[in-house]
Amino acid sequence: MAAVGLMFPPDRQALALLEPLLDDIDYGGVTPETLWGPGRAPNAFHGILAQLAGALPFVAHGVAANLCGAEGGHWPEHLRALARDHAIFRFLWASDHLGAVKLGSEHVGLPVPIDAPPARLRRRLGYLRALVGTAAVENSAVYAWPGPMADEARALGESLGQEHHLLLDVHNLWTGAINAGESPQAWLDAAPLDRVIEIHISGGKDAPPAWSPDRRRRLDSHDDAIPEPVWALLEQVLPRCPGLRGVTLERVEGSFGAPEIPRLREELQRARELSVHHGLPLGQPQQGSLNAALELLDENEVGLTEPHLARAYRCREVPAGLDPQGFGIACRLVLRLRFERLIHGDVQAAQWFERDDAGFAVEMARYHREVPMTASTPWDEAALWRAWRAQSLSTTS
Repeated sequence: MAAVGLMFPPDRQALALLEPLLDDIDYGGVTPETLWGPGRAPNAFHGILAQLAGALPFVAHGVAANLCGAEGGHWPEHLRALARDHAIFRFLWASDHLGAVKLGSEHVGLPVPIDAPPARLRRRLGYLRALVGTAAVENSAVYAWPGPMADEARALGESLGQEHHLLLDVHNLWTGAINAGESPQAWLDAAPLDRVIEIHISGGKDAPPAWSPDRRRRLDSHDDAIPEPVWALLEQVLPRCPGLRGVTLERVEGSFGAPEIPRLREELQRARELSVHHGLPLGQPQQGSLNAALELLDENEVGLTEPHLARAYRCREVPAGLDPQGFGIACRLVLRLRFERLIHGDVQAAQWFERDDAGFAVEMARYHREVPMTASTPWDEAALWRAWRAQSLSTTS
């Protein structure tokens, strides 16, 4: 019987609202990077969730490991922070997203598809496996992809082998199918479903019509109820995933209030009813070794490549072979993530946006085009913004 879990969003108010659901879940999920402050030191959110770690099993689901990106220089510090947290949370397994969040020296913030060698993904999952004991990668929510979706599924099979696992996000799969104009069945038929250890279920919204006037597009926004096609996909794939250990519900902070809690409970209960006769027990955490993980690091892989792709996402220069409207949606999401980093890190920028959103949007768009995305945290983004603003003002004065 597969267990049922809930991802915990990094927000005090959201956690307080979700507290009544603790009796409805078997484990919790957390994004490790949301536990970290400057220098990857534990933040306040870390302290709140650590209080649950003794009573509730946890899984780690990251967004910043950059599993497919060419730049690997962040791995030593990333693994050290994850090892510290594993000693507290005793993660059952660790996963991250397929794709690259760092292109050259720039942090795009969104896992974007790149043509990475399977050996690179396999090696980096090996780091997580050595540290936590079990590692998995999540399939992409595709907005623009150069080729059939099934190509991604086949590449995953080649990368995972018999050592690593797949985190199957059925909303990502459904989103990608809508955006690519394909059926999800070809992807499922090509995917290594025998390696699925966890399934994610969530909802989202359609992209605004102005973003794609020719046809419907879908956002993997995790901010709405789970749609019926996703439930149907879940019911279809459960019998095909013999190694499944958990089905996890995702919902982002700010997308629900107290009236939504009964619906979230119903979704958890529905997931339990569907998965009760499928999969394996949740299992126990493994010890792992930081030294073993660090010894696996390949110093030769550290190098700044793919900077042209980072510029493409900033300046909307559509790479050859990609659907312009789909790529435009991905570019908008990259800009939105950068905007969110900035207003969380700079009070004056946030106040400007509240006072004059149109004027701020013009300046933010210019900043985004001109300044590479070398910051990965709100405070670093704020420093870049202030330096750019100071230079702009001195140039015009």
